[in-house]
Formats: sequence, structure tokens, C-alpha cells
Amino acid sequence: MLSFAATFAGIAAENMSRDGGWLFLEMGRRLERGETLAETLAILLGGPVRRLEPGMALGIEIADSVLSYELRHAGILAPGPVLAMLLTELSNPRALAFQCHALRACLERLGADDDAETARQLLQDVTNLAAGATPLNTALGGIAAKLRQLSDRVHRRFFTLLPEAHTLEEEEILEAAQ
Repeated sequence: MLSFAATFAGIAAENMSRDGGWLFLEMGRRLERGETLAETLAILLGGPVRRLEPGMALGIEIADSVLSYELRHAGILAPGPVLAMLLTELSNPRALAFQCHALRACLERLGADDDAETARQLLQDVTNLAAGATPLNTALGGIAAKLRQLSDRVHRRFFTLLPEAHTLEEEEILEAAQ
């Protein structure tokens, strides 16, 4: 299964034309990576202080950024560089900020400006994580939830043939009854 997935990813990266199919494949990849990374880091970095170092090491490993981190920081784990690499670094294709930025570009290309604005706000939320105003696990959990909501909106907009469900207001109920 892993071999098939790697083959498909390679074909998509090198041979697929950059039309609608590729765009939705790219958007799905970014939504999935962003949500998974946010949820995983919320768990790994949200525990007690004694678990912080192993959590950072595992986070770098899960994000497939071990080699990059070791080359830049000589393998010395420190919260600032780890968080920068995994969260806010736009040049790291495994960082949460990269996922939000790429997602925004896909949505803008589709003309989904309101959803692109949501992705821009998510990117801003990720950037604000460095300020440390809220606990990381809470903030990352919120970002993962917003990515799930964005995924649902994209699904409704582009893949569902039925209109979005809504509840009737009192006036509509009275009009229907008359």
C-alpha cells in the first residue's frame, strides 16, 4: 500500500497537469497534512514539561524533518527552533504554516475567496502561536477544528449536489403553516 501511495504521489507531482483534478488533490493533501500535524502536535506538546523534549523529537520525526533540523541546529532540541520549523516556517513543506499558505493559494485559484480568507486567517493564527498567548495544545486543537470545518465547507461547495442544510426561522414556520 505504501509503495502504491508513493508511486501515485510521484506521478501526481511530476506528470499530472495542473488543472482541476490536481488542484483538488493538492487541496486535500494540504487539509489532511495541516489537520494531522495540528492534532499530533497538540498531543505531543500539550503534556507535562518532562514530556516536552521527547514530544519535540517525535514531532520532528513525524513531520519528516529530522535531517533538516539536524543540519540547521546540530540536533540540539530547543522549543523555539522546533516550533519554528514545525509551525511557522513557510519554506518547510511539512510546516503547518506552509499547509495553510498552499491551501489558500488553491482556494484563491478556485475563486473561493471566502474560504481563502479563512485559510489566510488560519495562517495568521499559526504565526501568532509563537507569541505564546494561549497554551499550544488548545491553540493547535482549535486550528485543527477550523481546518476540519474548512474541509466540510469545501466539500459542500464543490462536491455536494444538495444545498447546505438550514433550520427554519419562526417566520418561515408561520408562513408555511398558513
